[in-house]
Amino acid sequence: MKAHKKTCEQCGRKFTSQAQRSKYCSPTCKIEAAKKKRKEWEAKNPDYVKNYMKSYRQEKKAAQNGA
Repeated sequence: MKAHKKTCEQCGRKFTSQAQRSKYCSPTCKIEAAKKKRKEWEAKNPDYVKNYMKSYRQEKKAAQNGA
């Protein structure tokens, strides 16, 4: 396999990868990038998170009252 020279999208460090589609130099950078992406999404969709938690609490309360 051919080695591909890449730059990590999270930290900017240069690395070599066997896979052509690699984006991150380490699992840590991959996890941090996912957290960042999730926070950006939540900032753009605040009502979704608020409504999801509201319905989750209602369902949980209904399950406790029905049991």
